[in-house]
Amino acid sequence: MIPYLLKRTLRKLLIPVLFIFLFGLITGAIIYLSLQNPTGSTITDTTNKKNIIPSLSSLEGYTAVDVAVVEEGILLTANCNMLFLRTTFENAYSVSRGLLHEIEARPNPHDMASDIIEHFSLTIDHVIISSLKDNLYTAYLVVTDEKEHKTLRLDSKPSDAIAVATRLQSPVYVHETILEQYGQNVC
Repeated sequence: MIPYLLKRTLRKLLIPVLFIFLFGLITGAIIYLSLQNPTGSTITDTTNKKNIIPSLSSLEGYTAVDVAVVEEGILLTANCNMLFLRTTFENAYSVSRGLLHEIEARPNPHDMASDIIEHFSLTIDHVIISSLKDNLYTAYLVVTDEKEHKTLRLDSKPSDAIAVATRLQSPVYVHETILEQYGQNVC
């Protein structure tokens, strides 16, 4: 009985915490992108500067993938390779809602993030999944403000980035070495 109550309490806390995190992330991005820049184009990265980070302007070495959802995760497929990303039921469900272009009676954090992005006339150029370290995939949500000529790359969990991108019909790219090394051949 106690484990069930603990699990139920954690699930009730997960949604507000996820909402606060995504809301803060998107709000911070919008505030940053709205700042005036006298020099014109700006590219900003929210990751640790010591990491090797792929260029924002090039998708060389990346492959566009199709996104699907299974019970315990997300499937990314391209060129006979399938990559499984394990995630929570809530995130998998949110990605499936995004793929189906369905919104629940009340919006979830990914719905709100996409609404904020659209309201401020921003676009999600793409999501990239660039590396795997310590059994965690590294993903970036690339957001652009065309009016201000600014691009912001947000370090994100792949499932969150994909959930927001599916709502705005933005493509998802995976580094080719990840697909080759960790993907399963399905042809």
